[in-house]
Amino acid sequence: MRYMVITTKHHDGFALFESNVSAYNIVDATPFKRDVVAELHGACERTGVRFGAYYSHTLDWYDGGDYGLQYAEKNGDGTPTCIVKAVNDWDPSPRTFDDYMQNKSVAQVTELAQRYPDLFLVWFDGAGHIPAEISHALYEAIYEHAPQALVNSRISKDDLPDKVCDYQSAGDNHVPTPDEIESTHWETCGTTNNSWGFKSYDQDWKCALEVLSWLVDVVSRGGNYLLNVGPDGNGKIPAACVAILRDVGAWMRVNGEAIYGSRAWTVSREGPTQVARTGTGNRAQAGFSTAVTAQDFWFTSKGKTVYAIGLAQPADRQVLVRSLADVTVAAVRMLGSEDAVDWEQTPDGLRVRLPSFLSKLGYALAIKVTA
Repeated sequence: MRYMVITTKHHDGFALFESNVSAYNIVDATPFKRDVVAELHGACERTGVRFGAYYSHTLDWYDGGDYGLQYAEKNGDGTPTCIVKAVNDWDPSPRTFDDYMQNKSVAQVTELAQRYPDLFLVWFDGAGHIPAEISHALYEAIYEHAPQALVNSRISKDDLPDKVCDYQSAGDNHVPTPDEIESTHWETCGTTNNSWGFKSYDQDWKCALEVLSWLVDVVSRGGNYLLNVGPDGNGKIPAACVAILRDVGAWMRVNGEAIYGSRAWTVSREGPTQVARTGTGNRAQAGFSTAVTAQDFWFTSKGKTVYAIGLAQPADRQVLVRSLADVTVAAVRMLGSEDAVDWEQTPDGLRVRLPSFLSKLGYALAIKVTA
């Protein structure tokens, strides 16, 4: 793991850090009395993991954050033309949206940036109908105190001509098509089951193969994959989730060269298997089939090196990478292996005989092809 992002305040308005702006926080409002964000930041410093902060900026059920519905386009009867969801209409705060944004949202983001000038990124969620000047105020507060921090696109509305952000955040559990990618730098955020927070009844965990398939699908298209983990009420990561992360970590220790610091190649993937990745609801309804074949490959690159990543073992250790038929190949090796790799370039593609498989998972391979 190279970095982590902690939810400093979600839609409920409750901060997991000590705040001078609002007493509705874990130190002042609970018997726990410990600043979780500060402790995690310290742990990241000690272990060399870069530290990021999630902050729900326009939605706050406790203090009047309602996505800025007053700025939404209206029907003739004064109701918003948009679908209103996730807004506190059962016990709304008397506080106005403008007051909340200026005196809590911007103020708390400023607190975090001042307190942690080494912030790696700030991850906003749900721009709603936020006015452009408030988006700019949030961005400026971060830049003033933590200038190196990256800011995702959910800080501001999609239709702003002067949208402020450093990279595009795709939809939740959504891998964008080439037509949907608006920025050179983009990211997909995903879940380990079908929930963002902890739900005891959601046992539909993604196996390590599925998580890896999301990872390589995103990276092969030039994106970054941010995987969510929902701790329980005691702050513990569910055992099933830990097992998934350990298996994926074992694969990454062998094949991480094909992932970290890589870029999209001219071809992102080949093979017969097609998996829809169009949102959290789609995944929850459709589930996942592990019917990935030995003919399926995802590609990444670094300079003149192309990586072909397979997630299924061929029974005879023979593979044909069709997308490399017209590429001049100088050498081939399998990541993590010192054994020589037999290969031949044919009109149909690069034919490779793989050495013995190294991964204990038994289904994840990466082949390095140097041109």
